[in-house]
Amino acid sequence: MSSIAATVNADLSHLAQLGNGLLSQLNEIREADPIAWNDSVRGWLVTRHQDVTDGFQGKYPLSCIRMETRSFGPEQLEAMQKRFPLTLASLPYWIVNADPPRHTRLRLLMTRAFSKKVVEDLRPFAQATIAKVLDGIQGRDEVEFVEEVARQITGRVILHKFGLEERYLDKLRDWSFAFNAGLGGTVEPGPEAMDRVEQAIAEMQVIFHEEIAKRRAQPTEDFLSQLVLARDGTDKLSEEELLGICYLVIVAGHDTTLNTMSMGVAALCEDPAARDYLVAHPDTILNSVMEVMRFVAMSTAFNRIAAADFDWHGKQIRKGDQVWLMV
Repeated sequence: MSSIAATVNADLSHLAQLGNGLLSQLNEIREADPIAWNDSVRGWLVTRHQDVTDGFQGKYPLSCIRMETRSFGPEQLEAMQKRFPLTLASLPYWIVNADPPRHTRLRLLMTRAFSKKVVEDLRPFAQATIAKVLDGIQGRDEVEFVEEVARQITGRVILHKFGLEERYLDKLRDWSFAFNAGLGGTVEPGPEAMDRVEQAIAEMQVIFHEEIAKRRAQPTEDFLSQLVLARDGTDKLSEEELLGICYLVIVAGHDTTLNTMSMGVAALCEDPAARDYLVAHPDTILNSVMEVMRFVAMSTAFNRIAAADFDWHGKQIRKGDQVWLMV
């Protein structure tokens, strides 16, 4: 095997073990071949900035509809439907698994629910929660930041946004772990990981079916009520679409923020000069936080499915191929 072939086919199947070492490998892959097939992720790695941008902007036939069951044989599909019925039934209704015009429709209705008023109404609760959590750790020499600070803040705020009680905080952690392990990796998860996804969806379905029924009977000012009430003319979200939005937003809406906060703190701990700059320049805090978010790169990659055969810089991408846009 040539050195270039070895580089582009580096084993990326164990991201947790690679850690930030992933970045140097991606740099090498980009220099060797910016659009390269990689066996470990069973798809194409797209690593150059302009190509990733083009992929996101729809310049190529790349689809967000990832749960394509037609590729499975009848026996395999039957076994999956028997073991993971809720997961297979739910995933098509998630906005991240939809293409236009359906994606456009869902986004419009979600935007009407997630109004400026809903965001502003959250602000006092968020500020009070942050103050309470930070007051609780003041004076301590050691803090388990992820669980004691980041999850406490983001979890409580997202639950409040949905009008749910804080007793679900521990469940949020379990659901996030399940979704990340079963649905967030670069390789196909094992059946045990998907079992945990199925369990998480089953638990959330019971909770949100009840909460949605309550909001239909007596709407409040929370985000869930606004989703139930959202309209575009006579169009509204179906029960399956409401559940799909709830599953995605309540997990991703706190987990990505939690991880960005935690990795941002870790990055600042490793860079005293950057930390000192933040303290000395409070007027730049908004831009500084945006830069920390960019630097820690919470979202490493987004995968797409080729919706048709096409040529990409001389590479023949086939319909059904998986394409990883490496952020």
